[in-house]
Amino acid sequence: MKKPFHYLLLLLSLCACNSVEESPTQDNVLLSTPQLTPKLTPRLKPQLTTRRVIKTTPAPSVPRARMSQHTASPLVTHQVRSLSGANAQQRFHALAQGKNGVIRISQFGDSHSAADLFTGYLRKYWQRRYGDAGIGWIAPLSVRGQRHDRIRYQTEGWRLLDSRRDDSGDYAMGGFTAQAQEPRASIVLKPRKASDLNGQWRVNILARVNGIDGDSALTVIGSDQRSRLRVLKPQRQWQSLQMTTAFPETLVASGEGVEIGGLWLERADRKGVIVETIAANGAQNTWWDKWDKAEFNRDLRALSRSDIVILAYGTNEAFSSHFDFAQFKADLRARLQTLKRQLPSSLIIVLGAPESYQQFSQNRGKNCNRPAPLSAIQQAQASIARKEQVIFWDWQRALGGKCQVPNLVAQGLMQKDGIHFTQKGYEVSAQKFITYLEEKGIAP
Repeated sequence: MKKPFHYLLLLLSLCACNSVEESPTQDNVLLSTPQLTPKLTPRLKPQLTTRRVIKTTPAPSVPRARMSQHTASPLVTHQVRSLSGANAQQRFHALAQGKNGVIRISQFGDSHSAADLFTGYLRKYWQRRYGDAGIGWIAPLSVRGQRHDRIRYQTEGWRLLDSRRDDSGDYAMGGFTAQAQEPRASIVLKPRKASDLNGQWRVNILARVNGIDGDSALTVIGSDQRSRLRVLKPQRQWQSLQMTTAFPETLVASGEGVEIGGLWLERADRKGVIVETIAANGAQNTWWDKWDKAEFNRDLRALSRSDIVILAYGTNEAFSSHFDFAQFKADLRARLQTLKRQLPSSLIIVLGAPESYQQFSQNRGKNCNRPAPLSAIQQAQASIARKEQVIFWDWQRALGGKCQVPNLVAQGLMQKDGIHFTQKGYEVSAQKFITYLEEKGIAP
């Protein structure tokens, strides 16, 4: 018996539906993303895959930068296909699922980092999302022209030694040393807001005695009024003093010759994210050469224990009258290779130097007056990052591309010097960087 015509049409439509397959997406994810959806037992009937929704506190809203229709062609951000750094990605995903752990992020840079506005936004965003595990490295004293988003200093009887003006090479990571000038010299570390430093903290203090015979001591007094005395042997090598305390915290030197090379602050028994800022106004990529190499390597591995390292240099090189392009490339390559040796499981990210103008206020931005070496520096950063198999983020492209300084100033994102951003500009930049990492599957 012949089948009715409409019956044949029905069979054809069913076959067509069952033969359709979803095309794979062309996402260029940098690292393999752990499977967060539960496995489903195969059944005869098709089942919908469920996705776990993670409830988070929204980050502060920031305005979006507007791009000019005349934006110049940006640098092409490369896709890295084989990277170390899976450890950082796995930790982000573990924290997103409510598991314990700490992700430690270290950003090295110049004044774009030293203001702690870009990094401060990263810290607030990720700590709201994954938990506040602390602060990480801070300078031993307040550095003129710089700030920390959460720490204030009150000091008496100390002198700051600065590797930017000293070629001795006798500095720990960060390049600053606090030197006691009198007995009972004191440093008080205070929170900008009481909630910034509440609870118990694990503190590592890098200290030593310099230029005197006999033992000295450093006393740490927490808000609980307990005194924690640490004896320092007369030796040139830095000693790591560890303790648990509460803030405000007071450090008191027993006498002259006591030196402090840096402090690391981490919340006791807390999971989440730490974002530390190791930066200085005017710093270039070669700033590290003024630090003791062996001490820097120890500090990075044993104290910072960085899961992600961000390098943010290039602006001061572009304005330098003694810029050596070949040396810049060799130095950057050497930095990246050192980091890969010292932290083989960590994720390394190079931030391209952002757009800037020379003498913007004088010519009112009428011409695209960029520093002559800037394009070459940006291209070298991208190329070397690709060759060294690390991530490159194009900061200039993220804010509209070349010759956008007048637009950024008009939007309130850049200061009128044509070099530094406003607080809003750094926050917009940081949010774009976060979005980039989220799109690449690194931070869910």
